[in-house]
Amino acid sequence: MLKLKQLLENYKLIAALISSMSVILGATFFIDSRYAQSADVQMIEQRLDQKIIQDKADNLQQRIWKLEDRFGSEKNMKSEVKDVYRELKEDLKKLELKLKTSEDTLDVK
Repeated sequence: MLKLKQLLENYKLIAALISSMSVILGATFFIDSRYAQSADVQMIEQRLDQKIIQDKADNLQQRIWKLEDRFGSEKNMKSEVKDVYRELKEDLKKLELKLKTSEDTLDVK
């Protein structure tokens, strides 16, 4: 009779351990699937960075076109305006290169 009680208590203990392990595993899988994975977050961050660069490039292009509309060719611009125009062109080239690099990085993944 005593052995039967011990055996029953052991089964209860084993059942309790299995149940608690199941709850822990279930919670772990729930939390893992519930929140964004780091790779997903990183890809979203890269896309956002790419969008910001593209917006900056579009803004620079608009400013360049406004200068060209106002003064025509670079020859008609005053030296101060010419300096700004050249800086805008140079910044636009840098942003386009940066944008190309970020697009290549996204394509690889």
